[in-house]
Amino acid sequence: MQEISLSREAQTAIFKMINQTQGISPKEIAQVTGDSHNTICNYGNVGMPNHLPSLKKLEAIMMYTRNLEILKVWAHQLGYALVPV
Repeated sequence: MQEISLSREAQTAIFKMINQTQGISPKEIAQVTGDSHNTICNYGNVGMPNHLPSLKKLEAIMMYTRNLEILKVWAHQLGYALVPV
């Protein structure tokens, strides 16, 4: 199985999802994904590019936090703008 590779901007978006989502702590995200608190903190650490969540866990984090930072980054990289409706 091939590892995922994310841009620096996408890694920063994961950091924001984990550490800056209003009202949700990394410990709560850890409970949802079944990972340890330390693992979630590693996912959210831009200085640790080798510690990335699987796509399944990334989806779970995004759905739980309702934080669309990573979608904004991907839309921008594809030449689109993600705007609320």
